[in-house]
Amino acid sequence: MKRVKFALIVLMSLILIHGCKEPDEIRTKDDNVSGNKMNTNVKEIPMPYAVAKYDCPVLNTGDFSGVYGGSSGSTLRKSKNGLVKPLEFVAYAGTTFEITDSIKNKMSTIYKVRTEEYPIILEGTDLFVDARFVELRSTKPEPAKKTCPPRNYIYDYFDKSGSSYYVWGGNNISGVEKMLDFYPPQKKLQSREDSLTWKIEGVDCSGILYEATKAYTPRNTHQLVKF
Repeated sequence: MKRVKFALIVLMSLILIHGCKEPDEIRTKDDNVSGNKMNTNVKEIPMPYAVAKYDCPVLNTGDFSGVYGGSSGSTLRKSKNGLVKPLEFVAYAGTTFEITDSIKNKMSTIYKVRTEEYPIILEGTDLFVDARFVELRSTKPEPAKKTCPPRNYIYDYFDKSGSSYYVWGGNNISGVEKMLDFYPPQKKLQSREDSLTWKIEGVDCSGILYEATKAYTPRNTHQLVKF
Protein backbone atom coordinates (compact mmCIF):
# COMPACT_ATOMS: atom_id res chain seq x y z
CA MET A 1 0.00 0.00 0.00
CA LYS A 2 2.83 2.35 0.84
CA ARG A 3 4.36 1.68 -2.60
CA VAL A 4 1.05 2.57 -4.34
CA LYS A 5 0.75 5.84 -2.37
CA PHE A 6 4.35 6.72 -3.19
CA ALA A 7 3.76 6.08 -6.91
CA LEU A 8 0.65 8.29 -6.89
CA ILE A 9 2.57 11.11 -5.17
CA VAL A 10 5.33 10.92 -7.78
CA LEU A 11 2.75 10.92 -10.64
CA MET A 12 0.91 13.95 -9.24
CA SER A 13 4.21 15.79 -8.80
CA LEU A 14 5.14 15.19 -12.47
CA ILE A 15 1.73 16.47 -13.65
CA LEU A 16 2.08 19.63 -11.55
CA ILE A 17 5.61 20.26 -12.81
CA HIS A 18 5.11 19.53 -16.55
CA GLY A 19 1.40 20.18 -17.01
CA CYS A 20 -1.16 17.89 -18.63
CA LYS A 21 -1.40 17.88 -22.48
CA GLU A 22 -4.77 17.90 -24.20
CA PRO A 23 -5.42 14.88 -26.47
CA ASP A 24 -4.96 16.87 -29.70
CA GLU A 25 -1.52 18.00 -28.56
CA ILE A 26 -0.23 14.48 -28.03
CA ARG A 27 1.85 13.05 -30.90
CA THR A 28 3.76 9.81 -31.24
CA LYS A 29 6.79 9.06 -33.38
CA ASP A 30 4.47 7.21 -35.83
CA ASP A 31 2.04 10.09 -36.38
CA ASN A 32 3.47 10.99 -39.80
CA VAL A 33 3.17 7.59 -41.41
CA SER A 34 0.30 6.40 -43.56
CA GLY A 35 -2.62 4.33 -42.34
CA ASN A 36 -4.86 5.46 -39.52
CA LYS A 37 -2.21 7.80 -38.09
CA MET A 38 -2.00 11.46 -39.05
CA ASN A 39 -0.08 12.31 -42.20
CA THR A 40 0.76 15.99 -42.29
CA ASN A 41 2.65 15.69 -45.59
CA VAL A 42 -0.38 14.77 -47.73
CA LYS A 43 -1.53 17.65 -49.94
CA GLU A 44 -5.19 17.67 -50.89
CA ILE A 45 -5.94 18.31 -54.56
CA PRO A 46 -9.37 19.95 -54.98
CA MET A 47 -9.81 18.56 -58.49
CA PRO A 48 -8.05 15.19 -58.44
CA TYR A 49 -8.95 14.10 -61.98
CA ALA A 50 -8.41 15.47 -65.47
CA VAL A 51 -9.73 14.54 -68.90
CA ALA A 52 -7.85 15.26 -72.11
CA LYS A 53 -9.58 17.96 -74.17
CA TYR A 54 -7.29 17.38 -77.15
CA ASP A 55 -4.77 14.75 -78.12
CA CYS A 56 -2.33 15.20 -75.26
CA PRO A 57 1.41 14.41 -75.11
CA VAL A 58 2.33 12.49 -71.95
CA LEU A 59 5.96 12.86 -70.87
CA ASN A 60 8.08 11.16 -68.23
CA THR A 61 9.39 14.56 -67.12
CA GLY A 62 7.69 17.77 -66.07
CA ASP A 63 10.15 19.85 -68.08
CA PHE A 64 8.00 20.22 -71.21
CA SER A 65 9.67 23.42 -72.42
CA GLY A 66 13.08 21.81 -71.95
CA VAL A 67 12.08 18.90 -74.19
CA TYR A 68 10.31 21.04 -76.80
CA GLY A 69 12.38 24.20 -77.01
CA GLY A 70 15.37 24.01 -74.69
CA SER A 71 17.51 27.07 -73.99
CA SER A 72 17.27 28.26 -77.61
CA GLY A 73 13.50 27.78 -77.83
CA SER A 74 13.94 25.66 -80.97
CA THR A 75 15.76 22.53 -79.82
CA LEU A 76 14.38 19.05 -79.24
CA ARG A 77 15.80 16.98 -76.38
CA LYS A 78 17.01 13.93 -78.29
CA SER A 79 18.84 10.78 -77.26
CA LYS A 80 22.02 9.66 -79.02
CA ASN A 81 19.96 7.80 -81.61
CA GLY A 82 17.84 10.88 -82.35
CA LEU A 83 14.67 10.01 -80.41
CA VAL A 84 12.74 12.26 -78.04
CA LYS A 85 12.49 9.66 -75.29
CA PRO A 86 10.80 11.86 -72.68
CA LEU A 87 7.62 11.33 -74.74
CA GLU A 88 5.88 8.18 -73.52
CA PHE A 89 2.72 8.36 -75.65
CA VAL A 90 -0.06 10.65 -76.85
CA ALA A 91 -3.32 10.31 -74.91
CA TYR A 92 -6.36 10.74 -77.11
CA ALA A 93 -9.09 13.24 -76.27
CA GLY A 94 -11.28 11.79 -73.54
CA THR A 95 -8.48 9.96 -71.72
CA THR A 96 -8.82 10.17 -67.93
CA PHE A 97 -5.92 11.01 -65.62
CA GLU A 98 -5.61 10.93 -61.85
CA ILE A 99 -3.64 13.98 -60.66
CA THR A 100 -1.14 13.27 -57.89
CA ASP A 101 0.78 16.57 -57.86
CA SER A 102 1.18 19.84 -59.75
CA ILE A 103 4.10 22.04 -60.77
CA LYS A 104 3.78 25.66 -61.87
CA ASN A 105 6.17 27.13 -64.40
CA LYS A 106 6.29 30.31 -66.48
CA MET A 107 4.24 28.88 -69.33
CA SER A 108 1.66 26.67 -67.67
CA THR A 109 0.88 24.25 -64.87
CA ILE A 110 2.21 20.71 -65.23
CA TYR A 111 0.29 17.86 -63.61
CA LYS A 112 1.93 14.69 -62.36
CA VAL A 113 -0.56 11.97 -63.27
CA ARG A 114 -1.48 8.33 -63.46
CA THR A 115 -3.67 6.75 -66.11
CA GLU A 116 -5.01 3.25 -66.62
CA GLU A 117 -4.34 3.77 -70.33
CA TYR A 118 -0.59 3.54 -69.77
CA PRO A 119 0.40 1.46 -66.74
CA ILE A 120 4.00 0.70 -67.81
CA ILE A 121 6.40 3.67 -68.03
CA LEU A 122 9.31 2.94 -70.34
CA GLU A 123 11.89 5.63 -69.60
CA GLY A 124 11.14 6.92 -66.10
CA THR A 125 8.97 6.54 -63.02
CA ASP A 126 6.25 9.20 -63.44
CA LEU A 127 3.94 10.69 -66.07
CA PHE A 128 3.23 14.38 -66.68
CA VAL A 129 0.76 16.40 -68.76
CA ASP A 130 0.42 20.12 -69.51
CA ALA A 131 -2.72 21.58 -67.90
CA ARG A 132 -3.69 23.32 -71.14
CA PHE A 133 -4.40 19.96 -72.78
CA VAL A 134 -6.88 18.83 -70.12
CA GLU A 135 -9.92 19.87 -68.12
CA LEU A 136 -10.29 19.18 -64.40
CA ARG A 137 -12.92 17.01 -62.75
CA SER A 138 -13.76 16.55 -59.07
CA THR A 139 -14.87 12.94 -59.53
CA LYS A 140 -13.49 10.13 -61.65
CA PRO A 141 -15.32 9.90 -65.01
CA GLU A 142 -16.63 6.58 -66.19
CA PRO A 143 -14.15 5.00 -68.62
CA ALA A 144 -15.21 4.96 -72.24
CA LYS A 145 -16.12 1.54 -73.57
CA LYS A 146 -13.60 0.33 -76.14
CA THR A 147 -14.60 -1.54 -79.27
CA CYS A 148 -12.33 -2.74 -82.02
CA PRO A 149 -13.00 -1.02 -85.37
CA PRO A 150 -14.06 -3.11 -88.38
CA ARG A 151 -11.35 -4.90 -90.34
CA ASN A 152 -11.77 -2.64 -93.38
CA TYR A 153 -11.20 0.46 -91.21
CA ILE A 154 -7.91 -0.98 -89.94
CA TYR A 155 -6.76 -1.92 -93.43
CA ASP A 156 -7.62 1.56 -94.73
CA TYR A 157 -5.62 3.08 -91.88
CA PHE A 158 -2.58 0.98 -92.74
CA ASP A 159 -2.85 2.14 -96.36
CA LYS A 160 -2.83 5.78 -95.21
CA SER A 161 -0.01 5.30 -92.71
CA GLY A 162 2.44 3.63 -95.08
CA SER A 163 4.62 6.71 -95.55
CA SER A 164 4.41 7.94 -91.96
CA TYR A 165 7.53 8.98 -90.06
CA TYR A 166 8.80 7.00 -87.07
CA VAL A 167 8.28 9.08 -83.90
CA TRP A 168 9.13 7.55 -80.53
CA GLY A 169 5.98 7.72 -78.38
CA GLY A 170 3.87 8.79 -81.35
CA ASN A 171 0.46 7.39 -82.23
CA ASN A 172 -0.84 10.17 -84.50
CA ILE A 173 -0.11 10.06 -88.23
CA SER A 174 -1.70 13.52 -88.54
CA GLY A 175 0.24 14.99 -85.63
CA VAL A 176 -0.84 16.71 -82.42
CA GLU A 177 -2.52 19.94 -83.47
CA LYS A 178 -2.04 21.90 -80.23
CA MET A 179 1.72 21.33 -79.98
CA LEU A 180 2.50 24.32 -82.16
CA ASP A 181 -0.02 26.46 -80.26
CA PHE A 182 1.29 25.65 -76.78
CA TYR A 183 4.97 25.01 -77.62
CA PRO A 184 5.78 27.00 -80.78
CA PRO A 185 9.43 26.87 -81.91
CA GLN A 186 11.12 30.26 -81.58
CA LYS A 187 12.58 29.96 -85.06
CA LYS A 188 12.18 27.77 -88.13
CA LEU A 189 13.28 24.21 -87.53
CA GLN A 190 16.24 23.06 -89.57
CA SER A 191 14.93 19.74 -90.85
CA ARG A 192 11.68 18.04 -91.84
CA GLU A 193 12.55 15.35 -89.30
CA ASP A 194 12.57 17.90 -86.47
CA SER A 195 9.33 19.43 -87.70
CA LEU A 196 7.53 16.07 -87.71
CA THR A 197 9.00 15.08 -84.33
CA TRP A 198 8.00 18.42 -82.78
CA LYS A 199 4.41 18.02 -83.98
CA ILE A 200 4.50 14.33 -82.95
CA GLU A 201 3.39 13.58 -86.50
CA GLY A 202 4.13 9.89 -86.73
CA VAL A 203 4.00 6.57 -84.95
CA ASP A 204 6.18 4.02 -83.25
CA CYS A 205 5.79 0.24 -83.49
CA SER A 206 2.98 -0.13 -80.95
CA GLY A 207 1.59 3.34 -81.68
CA ILE A 208 0.58 2.34 -85.20
CA LEU A 209 -1.60 -0.47 -83.80
CA TYR A 210 -2.94 1.82 -81.09
CA GLU A 211 -4.17 4.36 -83.65
CA ALA A 212 -5.30 1.74 -86.17
CA THR A 213 -7.60 0.16 -83.57
CA LYS A 214 -8.72 3.47 -82.00
CA ALA A 215 -6.92 2.62 -78.74
CA TYR A 216 -8.50 -0.83 -78.50
CA THR A 217 -5.06 -2.48 -78.36
CA PRO A 218 -2.60 -1.68 -75.53
CA ARG A 219 -0.25 1.24 -76.05
CA ASN A 220 3.15 -0.38 -75.61
CA THR A 221 4.82 -3.63 -76.60
CA HIS A 222 5.18 -4.84 -73.00
CA GLN A 223 1.39 -5.09 -72.88
CA LEU A 224 0.90 -6.27 -76.47
CA VAL A 225 2.86 -9.49 -75.94
CA LYS A 226 0.17 -10.62 -73.48
CA PHE A 227 -2.81 -9.17 -75.38
